[in-house]
Amino acid sequence: MQVRWSESHRVAVIDPQGDLGIRTMVEMKNTISSLLRDGCRVLIVDCCGVQRMEAMSLGVLVERLCRAREVDGTLALANLSADLTARLNELRVHSLFQTFDSVPSALEHLVGIGMAVRAEPAGRPGPALSGRRRRSAVSGHVPVLLAEVIQVLRPRIGGRYLDATVGLGGHAEAILQATGPTGVLWGIDRDEEALAVARERLAPFGNRVRLLHARYEALPQSVESALPFDGISFDLGVSSRQLDEAERGFSFGREGPLDMRMDRSAGETAADLIGRLSERELADLIFGWGEERWSRQIARAIVRTRQQQPIATTTALAGVVAGAVPRRLWPRHIHPATRTFQALRIAVNEELAGLGPALEQAANLLAPDGRAAVISFHSLEDRIVKQTWRKLASLAGMRIVTKRPITPTDAEATNNPRSRSAKLRVLERPAGAPEEA
Repeated sequence: MQVRWSESHRVAVIDPQGDLGIRTMVEMKNTISSLLRDGCRVLIVDCCGVQRMEAMSLGVLVERLCRAREVDGTLALANLSADLTARLNELRVHSLFQTFDSVPSALEHLVGIGMAVRAEPAGRPGPALSGRRRRSAVSGHVPVLLAEVIQVLRPRIGGRYLDATVGLGGHAEAILQATGPTGVLWGIDRDEEALAVARERLAPFGNRVRLLHARYEALPQSVESALPFDGISFDLGVSSRQLDEAERGFSFGREGPLDMRMDRSAGETAADLIGRLSERELADLIFGWGEERWSRQIARAIVRTRQQQPIATTTALAGVVAGAVPRRLWPRHIHPATRTFQALRIAVNEELAGLGPALEQAANLLAPDGRAAVISFHSLEDRIVKQTWRKLASLAGMRIVTKRPITPTDAEATNNPRSRSAKLRVLERPAGAPEEA
């Protein structure tokens, strides 16, 4: 089996080379799962030369069709024989896939409906993929609730969209794919290093993308010339890349400098913060932003330790926190330092102070019938989003689309454990709503 990645189209073409036996189908199943986890949402299976399929293989294929549909992906089949077409028709799974006479005709159709980006020159294959999985510059980055965000934003061809926390560009890429060939997206982020990755990832979309280094609190000033937007997305909190890079100082699982700044060009570090705050201020911060019941004991331990030597690394702080909480009373499912690290990160980056006003500003940037979608990861963020949406619905004529937050499916939570606490809330500006919320 071979897999080709069309960088221009952002489409994966899977070629079983005439063999759809159970062994090949198992390999294909794992490959498709990996591609879906990597954010690929358009796949073509080239069935050229395949004349028959074992019953078990057919079941595996149908299961993969269902999986692709579950994450809002498109799995197309090209070069199907009459026998395979008849057998799939018997299973009544027409809604799960599309069939085409050839791979080029499939690509042409997908470009036409905005699912693929643009046509490649004839005869120019994409770079070869390994049989296991494609590794890219954003390997390991799995956009959370991607299918759900696309579903609620309803991106349309030619629309104008804003990703207020573009990060590594996963959601932005999906929006651009759905709005091609004329849709435009503005993306902003405070992390210049993440923007560099997003810029590389979104380069195939050319001048359809505008990326800016800014905070979402400054939305009106940052995107004034682009108003209004058909959809706006926020993905709050820390990114997988920031957690995985020890030198960023966000994770207690890897030793690194105690930094935690999303924008390393400005502001004080977490080490600076815990070095200057009093014991009471530390306790209040850890309790308020981390909802940590042991905040006073932890603050006392931090002050006692820093009197001996500065707490300069992530693992040093994690050890101090773990030692301050009685071992028998450690949380069952999280590290005892989790809430303290959350509190410090929020304080260092002033994450919550401007969130409510930023969401209100975003509502004012929406076009009639436009929507704003926000993903939060802990109760403090979600509470602000929920209260802001209620305020805008009550005072400004907005409509809350999600009466209850959308959460990850069991499959997504299993494949991407960091998504487990995610909640998606959506607001819509009805056509008759006032221009200023």
